Amino acid sequence: MRKLVCGLAIFAIMVIFALAFSSSGYVDTSERLLPPSPGHPLGTDGYGRDLLSVTASGLCTSFLVAFPVTIISLALGILLSSAFSSRRVPKAPFMFLSDVLKSVPPLVLALFLGSLSGPGLLKLVLALSVSNIPNLARTACSKAPVLREENFAKAAEEEGMGEGGIFLRHILPHLWPYLVLQSVSVFSSAVLAEASLSFLGLGVPLTLPSLGRILSDSRAHMLTSWWTGLFPSLALFITVLSLELMAKGLEEVRA
Repeated sequence: MRKLVCGLAIFAIMVIFALAFSSSGYVDTSERLLPPSPGHPLGTDGYGRDLLSVTASGLCTSFLVAFPVTIISLALGILLSSAFSSRRVPKAPFMFLSDVLKSVPPLVLALFLGSLSGPGLLKLVLALSVSNIPNLARTACSKAPVLREENFAKAAEEEGMGEGGIFLRHILPHLWPYLVLQSVSVFSSAVLAEASLSFLGLGVPLTLPSLGRILSDSRAHMLTSWWTGLFPSLALFITVLSLELMAKGLEEVRA
């Protein structure tokens, strides 16, 4: 429980930081690569932008990608769980699709889909959502059929309740802890994947700031201007750490 509270608190701080200091940052070449100072607490980047504002904006972009990816993945998880719990829905097509996608690491799959369509916010969200299907299917396949064979589900079936009603009233409530835990993991993976793909130039459009692109741009100055890479990396690290603490805390609560 302590890990869950700590993770939630750190994550809330990062969200407040992103919303409070988010700004595209104006380019001023006369202020390029200034070290941290009272005027620029995190220094400036290679374009002369305030690194505090740009880092916060990049974090907002990560959240802008991760939230819809998590919602779509949660909806897919519910649909797959419903399919695997039903005795009337053929499961072979879902397992075939899952096995095909499972053979490719999620980030590689997202990289492949992103390379086909190019940078774009909606394309990135869809690519990351598709890359989560194998893990969602694995959870649905391992949990939903087992719950369907429990006595409470069989009793509801004997009373004449349909497959949809059995799933919504008796199976889904028992699946929620697993789905919520998986949603936190999906959010964490989406934040990292967005930064990784943007670092490679296949993430969000150039008009949107991104932690991955900030880190990519900082490579030319990292040895001489350490702050250009350190602070965006710390923002990404602390955000993912908070989500991992939340996931560990949810596992402890579920246990």
